[in-house]
Amino acid sequence: MDETFNQKVGRNTLALRNERGLSTDHAWKLLRGYGFSKATMNRIELARNSNDPEANKIEEDKISGIAEFHNVTPESITETDEAVNGLIEKIEVAYKRGKKDEQVLQMLDKLLTQLFYVDDKGKLIKKNGAPRIRVRALLLRGKYEFLNGNHPESIDWSSRALEIATAAKDYEMVHMCRSNIANAHLEQGECFTVIQFINDDEQDKTYESDEKHSMNYLLLGSAYNKLKDWNLAIRHIQLSIEKTYNKSRLSRAYQLLSRAYRNKNMINEAIEQLNQAMEYAQEVNDNLTQIYGYETLGEIFLTQGDLDKALSRFLQGHSLAKSYGSSKEILLLEFFVTYCNLNVPEDVDTLVTIATQYESLNVAKTYKSTISTYVARAARSYRRFDVALEYYEKAISTAEF
Repeated sequence: MDETFNQKVGRNTLALRNERGLSTDHAWKLLRGYGFSKATMNRIELARNSNDPEANKIEEDKISGIAEFHNVTPESITETDEAVNGLIEKIEVAYKRGKKDEQVLQMLDKLLTQLFYVDDKGKLIKKNGAPRIRVRALLLRGKYEFLNGNHPESIDWSSRALEIATAAKDYEMVHMCRSNIANAHLEQGECFTVIQFINDDEQDKTYESDEKHSMNYLLLGSAYNKLKDWNLAIRHIQLSIEKTYNKSRLSRAYQLLSRAYRNKNMINEAIEQLNQAMEYAQEVNDNLTQIYGYETLGEIFLTQGDLDKALSRFLQGHSLAKSYGSSKEILLLEFFVTYCNLNVPEDVDTLVTIATQYESLNVAKTYKSTISTYVARAARSYRRFDVALEYYEKAISTAEF
């Protein structure tokens, strides 16, 4: 009888445990670092603890040595593995909490130092770790650049990871690298590049999974959102939702779905989807999505003329942003809180000050246009016509048609 997936994982877990003299938990942790998902490890644990004779065979099977599985070999296991996995977990948690500062960069530098040498030409040379570990580290480095708006650098780091994954024939990680690269191109507004990139990945059958298709559909939905094809965006995002149980991805998907419905002027649907996104975001401590959600809900209520509800959402978002957001999120929400509290003509000057600070940051034109529009409206309402004219012109010049 062919070995089942769980048996193969169990055999390698136990072989690693025996080979290295580790606890079973430690062996699982190392294997997880080489690509086993939490869900997979939970299945292994259930199998080991069940009364099913076939499942119990996993525990009994103590084959000496370790067969290569997901790039795990005795040679790839080093004394740095536990430290490396610990760093990876810390960085992933930091990203989920919205951290993307110098402290995260220091952890990334420490991680890469554990895994790579740097030659005279600045090329990374393998020092330690299996291919999958090195790929994950490079993708995390690329994500740092992505979160800080440095998209060409993000593409560069992810492309280095793609080279390693391709050479190792780790097709799951090849897909992950492609997704990260496509996401960075998306942020640069290169939507047709993204669509072609993802269509090519969909046609590559070397790795197939629902999660792969879910991610690809989400990227396509994002691209069509940017291209203002709301119907295609909604169709692909809904396909993404159908293919995944990943709460982080579901949070992102419902957020994008809300945006598409809002642009179709289907406001009730937009609010419903955004609330769903925020529920998932709270479950996985995704602070950035929650901040975005409060800001967007505030804008929706502001557009509807419900100033009290708008201010409430902006204040909630601002409070969260001060703990977990970047200066961009903090300033944006501070701007809207100030706008909702306008009381005297001098408050327009405060709005202008915040808008000037915000515009100096690396933010999308859409947000700059939105901010300028609100400054112009405020200035007009207080008969500051010179300011109103200046900011209406700014809004037009930065608008995306």
